[in-house]
Amino acid sequence: MGNDNYIDVALEKIRAHWIGQGYNKFSKFIRGEYKKEISQVPRIAIIGASGVGKTSTINSLFGTNLRVSHTIAGTKKPARIDVRKKGRRIAGTKGDLILYDMPGFDEDIEIDEEHKEIYRQVIAKCDVAVWVVSGPDRRMKSDQEFIRDVITPTNSELASRLVVGVNKVDRINPENWNYQVNVPSAEQAKNLTAILENVRNKLSKVVPGLTNNRVIGYSATQRYHLQELFGAMLKACPPNRAWLLHNTGDIANY
Repeated sequence: MGNDNYIDVALEKIRAHWIGQGYNKFSKFIRGEYKKEISQVPRIAIIGASGVGKTSTINSLFGTNLRVSHTIAGTKKPARIDVRKKGRRIAGTKGDLILYDMPGFDEDIEIDEEHKEIYRQVIAKCDVAVWVVSGPDRRMKSDQEFIRDVITPTNSELASRLVVGVNKVDRINPENWNYQVNVPSAEQAKNLTAILENVRNKLSKVVPGLTNNRVIGYSATQRYHLQELFGAMLKACPPNRAWLLHNTGDIANY
């Protein structure tokens, strides 16, 4: 049953109890609020230091074809991507969801200061934020500082629901990924468990209540655990907006 049908059924039940001159006015108000809500599609920010694979993550998750640079910072300013799902009618007016590929930080002190204001403007209007880190890299100080000094003061509710994506798990020691079945080797799996716990412990210092199910190990290039990452994004959406993001469905259809 589509969303429009649910509205019709709900209004019919209300009409049965509230027959009278006030019903038509109430019905018009409900439909107006519904249309207003679906026109404001979910907004997701993909955040992280330079080189962790934010753009690659978006490309793998949503079938986009954004430019990826392996030598210099690829994203100089927020890239807004209106994502439309293949093979379905778009309920919202601007696509199924809006992504922001945020410029990477921790590359240059002057550039970081410029980026902070950009982050504040975008983060203030987002429903979900995915914080991407590199699995092989144990350094988390810059991530901690950026969350503490920029994200939390700008949108504390968003910070409390932050999803952490630990990318490049195929490259963690001893770098012997099982490509035949696309899973980590036994040695990598053991190290991955320790890495995810380390990331959670360190980021919990600036993201109180960060749970294991919001720290997802994945590989954008190998397309490993992308569905788990997307699922965590769905669960992190605030309750009053979650139904819109759930309406996007399975990432395989993007």
